Amino acid sequence: MNKTRFNLYLLGNTLFFALLFLAVGVVARYAMIYSFLPHDLPQEACKSLVRLWKVGLLYDLRIVCSALIPFYLFGLLLTPFASKIFPTFSKLSTYFLSLLGFLFPLIWLVNFYYFKTYHTQIDIFIFGLVDDDTLAIAQIIFKDYPVFWILFGSLIFGFFTYKLANKRLFSSLSLPALPLVCLNIIFLPLFVCGVRGSVISTPLLRAQSTVSSNPTINHLVPNPIIAFTWAISDYKKNASFFPVSQSEGERLSALALGSPTALYATTPKNDFLEKNPPFIILNLMESFGLNLLSFDNAKDYDLLGEFREHYKSDMVFTRFLPSGNGTAPSFSSLYLSSPSATISLSSVKRIKAKNNVFETFSQAGYDIIFVTGGSESWHEYGDYLRTLGVNQVYDLNSIIDFFPQAKEYQSAYGIPDEYIYKTIERLLSECKKPTLFITLTVSNHPPEIIPTHYKPYPLSNEKPLRAYLDEKHFPLVPLAYQYSNDSFGKFLTWLKHSAYKEKTIVIATGDHRMRSLSSLGVQKSFIDFAVPLYLYVPKPYLQNTNAHFNPQALGSHKDIFPTLFALSLSNATYLANGGISLLHSKEQCNFAYNDSLQADCLGIYNEGGGVVYEWTSPLLIDPNPKPAPKEKLQKFQSYKDLQWWQIRARTKGVVSP
Repeated sequence: MNKTRFNLYLLGNTLFFALLFLAVGVVARYAMIYSFLPHDLPQEACKSLVRLWKVGLLYDLRIVCSALIPFYLFGLLLTPFASKIFPTFSKLSTYFLSLLGFLFPLIWLVNFYYFKTYHTQIDIFIFGLVDDDTLAIAQIIFKDYPVFWILFGSLIFGFFTYKLANKRLFSSLSLPALPLVCLNIIFLPLFVCGVRGSVISTPLLRAQSTVSSNPTINHLVPNPIIAFTWAISDYKKNASFFPVSQSEGERLSALALGSPTALYATTPKNDFLEKNPPFIILNLMESFGLNLLSFDNAKDYDLLGEFREHYKSDMVFTRFLPSGNGTAPSFSSLYLSSPSATISLSSVKRIKAKNNVFETFSQAGYDIIFVTGGSESWHEYGDYLRTLGVNQVYDLNSIIDFFPQAKEYQSAYGIPDEYIYKTIERLLSECKKPTLFITLTVSNHPPEIIPTHYKPYPLSNEKPLRAYLDEKHFPLVPLAYQYSNDSFGKFLTWLKHSAYKEKTIVIATGDHRMRSLSSLGVQKSFIDFAVPLYLYVPKPYLQNTNAHFNPQALGSHKDIFPTLFALSLSNATYLANGGISLLHSKEQCNFAYNDSLQADCLGIYNEGGGVVYEWTSPLLIDPNPKPAPKEKLQKFQSYKDLQWWQIRARTKGVVSP
């Protein structure tokens, strides 16, 4: 066989078998949609089916093209020797393609029955075959599933593929050299795009698997092979969860919190709160760091926009730390009460952790709604929040269904913040009972999202900031920071002129500092890590809970929910987890906890440093460290250990002693 015919044989077979294996995915996905989705879907969910097919086919294309790489690339490399190697190559490729013909339907069939059992795509629980009683699970599989027919059907398709491959399709075709070169020039880039799952954007990743607010639809999107690779990644990240001893928890609680029973607390009985449960909005804002905010100047470097009037008139704590220095660690700590940023990907992802914050609100009659401008599939938070008791999840897809114009500004991480607040405005009007809204914004995350219709406030005096922010970040980073704050400010303005102004509590904070900024210096080490905590609380709730505001109070994310519980719930027992109500506690030396930095009334302690930097003012420290008292270091280490103890206790249980 000459080179021309060999090349056409290679191109033709690659394309033919790619289409054949894609057809397997199309048939399998249709069967799953028909089997697992109700036939009377609401109109909004029906719109998502188009996205399901579009993104699902792209995932399939990634896998099929990746699987055919050995056949295609080795063939290209061996083209100069076509006349000598064709018989051997065609024989080996026949076996290779037959193997793929067996594996593709096998994996789809496994995926079908996995979905039928767990109502989800292949995920970390598939490793239960290894981690649990393997023999017992194998017996259950052979008993409850048609293993023989699955294997037989896959073998039949593999044999069918063998027959097709053995025919040496397209081997008798020929073309002149020039058209053949052009054909290769066209085919190779298309093949590369198939491997990436995209043409010009970033490769198709996990975040793109969320196409709907309906989780069942989302779980039907990924190709089972790519879902399995995600499961492997999640398995590697999986933290160790196991039962813990009661005595160890009491010991850690005594060291960290001063009492063996301090992990839980109870709000006072309050007749006013029982009769007037407020709406609550807890807004976790991307990169809302005090380090960048310290450069704010209303006249010529306005970083707050319309948020300014609210920031000045309402309560703000600036001596405040996020629990982590990334979005996932802070999100998991604040909302999930977990020191593991990957708990939503772990072996306990389907276990409803006892006494979680959402359960406390649910028991008081609340609905809980999560709204994010990003994808709910990020870290699989959407599914895990539902497991914990969140009633509704609205991510970029459902928000785009509400506001189609938002899609124009969609980035790899989501849509602009203003549409999050528009969604909350819409949902508030539909609430039939007290509701807790929790959010995660994304506009201030690279690549920063700023709609073209946004009219910025003055950002002319850049000089002070230029010493700490690289040239490449101007003007986008400060502008996105301003836009995010301004969008929130506009929402607050709307709220305070609405029917909800006297019955809605709003709290906002940052997930972490603005990480693009370099350090502001040793004296401002606390500011480098700090995020503001903003509170809008209608006067009746302040007065009827005997709240008192001390702007110099020290706190961190652990104190947010205890503060909310004290403002909204009567006689409710909750997981305090070392937190206090910043508006009600009489604690004189509260501590603030961050993964890298801790602080109390004495000063700040760098993680593992063994020294303390004493305060010289509310936000500044003495740059000369002193040896830290041993009991302080023990307290913070014990608190860190206590976090792991409590999440293990609440997911896997407690044993005695």
